[in-house]
Amino acid sequence: MIKTRSFKLKLSHHDFKLVQNHSIESAKCWNDIIKIAKDYYDINKKWISKFDIQPLIKGQYELHSETVQGLTDIFNANRQTIAQLRRNGDKKAKYPYKEKRFFMIPFKTHAIKQTETNLRLTLHSKCYLNILISNLPKIRTVQLVWNNGYHLFYTFDEPIIVTNKTKTCGIDLGEIHSIAMATEDGDSLIISNRLGRSIKRYRNKKLGSFSKAIHRCTKYSRKYRKLVNSKNKMKTKTKNQLRNLYHQTTRKAIDFAVSNNIGKIVCGNPKGVEKNTKKNKTNSSKNRQKLSQAEFGTLKQYLKYKAESKGIIFSLVNESYTSQTCPACSKRKKPTGRNYSCECGFKAHRDIVGAFNILRKKYQCELVDFVMSYRHPIKVSYY
Repeated sequence: MIKTRSFKLKLSHHDFKLVQNHSIESAKCWNDIIKIAKDYYDINKKWISKFDIQPLIKGQYELHSETVQGLTDIFNANRQTIAQLRRNGDKKAKYPYKEKRFFMIPFKTHAIKQTETNLRLTLHSKCYLNILISNLPKIRTVQLVWNNGYHLFYTFDEPIIVTNKTKTCGIDLGEIHSIAMATEDGDSLIISNRLGRSIKRYRNKKLGSFSKAIHRCTKYSRKYRKLVNSKNKMKTKTKNQLRNLYHQTTRKAIDFAVSNNIGKIVCGNPKGVEKNTKKNKTNSSKNRQKLSQAEFGTLKQYLKYKAESKGIIFSLVNESYTSQTCPACSKRKKPTGRNYSCECGFKAHRDIVGAFNILRKKYQCELVDFVMSYRHPIKVSYY
């Protein structure tokens, strides 16, 4: 199993300029790849292969040959992703077209030399970037990416654990409670998203105040640049906070599954819940904003690879009406608040009901009494 990790680099002035110059060179290569692909498509009405692009740009840049190959691989992967999205009906998806001034620098096997305490990246012939770092696994590929500072992203192999556990569990993703889990035995867990909602609320308010202040400034003035930099720093900080929060959330969910001997997880797929809510007037503007900013895709991605690393089978099902259906009598009722109660006398937390019904969509389970626990992803003091 291939995993990715990253950390921020602390570069000297010389190394910073060196990486910056090569990111400019990488952008030149990227722009030429886009132009070649576009010109070929205009003439032949089909896309050029990455193996036909590489000989056309070989040896023209102050970059390692495998960096140039890596850029063509990135372009080809982006093009295939967009093509798949357009085949699935997303006509707004656009192929890579923007010219870049700076671009990431990819490194492959022959451009990476790794020791116990040092990582050496070959930028081009006899030009290296040395990074002092230890306790790294055997690295496959590396990317240098700018995000208010240069970050190093690296991939490595992690062995997959083989398990023979057969118990099942359902997961309901939400905006108020990011994850609700219910096992076939009735053990259940709810993980709060209170901190995530707070971070997003803070970010939305600060973005509004920054945009208002920037709009009053003369473009590219000293005050304008200062505000734009502050805005970008705030966005980076909140993005990192949310990423850490969702990693902590999904880690606690998978630890709960492992401790309960779960071998199969069924997750509800909430894709598209935010669509047409304004047209159908089903939600207020505040709730539409919360739904549009809910990071269900990130949670699914983190859950999937964390589950698979523990040998747990992860699958998705349609979650429609799972929070409205009574697991005891199968009648539908829209719940009010966080508790679900039915005319038949059944009562439970609505998110646990949704998780259990999601589990039942794929596996046969008898209704049992739920034993619920409630957790925050990280310990936070609000006072």
